[in-house]
Amino acid sequence: MIREETVWQAWWVNRRIKIYSMEWTDHGIIIKQRRHGEYDAIITVLTEQNGKHFGLVKAGFASKRRATIEIGQEVKLRWQARLSDQLGRFDLEPTRNLSAAYFDDSKRLKAILSCASLLDAALPEREKHADLYEDILLFLTHLDEEYWLINYVRWEMGLLAGLGYGFDLSSCAVTGAKDGLCYVSPRTGRAVSKKGAGEYVNRLLALPSFLIHEEKSVTSNDLKIGLKLTGYFLEHYVFHHQHVPPERGRFIQGI
Repeated sequence: MIREETVWQAWWVNRRIKIYSMEWTDHGIIIKQRRHGEYDAIITVLTEQNGKHFGLVKAGFASKRRATIEIGQEVKLRWQARLSDQLGRFDLEPTRNLSAAYFDDSKRLKAILSCASLLDAALPEREKHADLYEDILLFLTHLDEEYWLINYVRWEMGLLAGLGYGFDLSSCAVTGAKDGLCYVSPRTGRAVSKKGAGEYVNRLLALPSFLIHEEKSVTSNDLKIGLKLTGYFLEHYVFHHQHVPPERGRFIQGI
């Protein structure tokens, strides 16, 4: 005769398999959060192996758990759902809060929010981008360095490259020269020298030298030129003339 508790255990195992037939574990960085009901949260995570992914965190906005869903938090997570196309549920294990040290540093905090908003708006859901995951992790890990603003511009270039809009700054698109590069073609993303620009100079985008050479001392104007360059490609090619996330504009205003 089958014992009653054995039957109960078998029923519960079968029921759990039916409820959570889809499941994976991964590492990720939280890039968005919003309330769902009074205490639950829906978060967006850029994961190492599963791309940008949404999920529900039970009691995520409860006072004891809210710190675990901060934007910039690095986590180990498990996602479960009955079907692959459902929202699913996250179980989180925080590993490092990469933004916590900058809550009183408005410039760096705005940079984190800019990165997160760009990733959230630009990346398709559930498309693997391990390179972009490594890029944002590297940027956030070295955010305490003196030359972090240069790293930010380079991070945006990496984002564009990961989305298929990379720059070629190795040589002039017109003459083939490797020296004297000071412009970028808004159509191809290739560098152009002053000599190669010719009569089309007014149609080209300025190229700051720190994006070609390993310079550490740059002015705020140099940085803004670099951000104008990446901003053009973000607006025209990634967001197709739609609004670039406002978090980026707020960050640039503070430089």
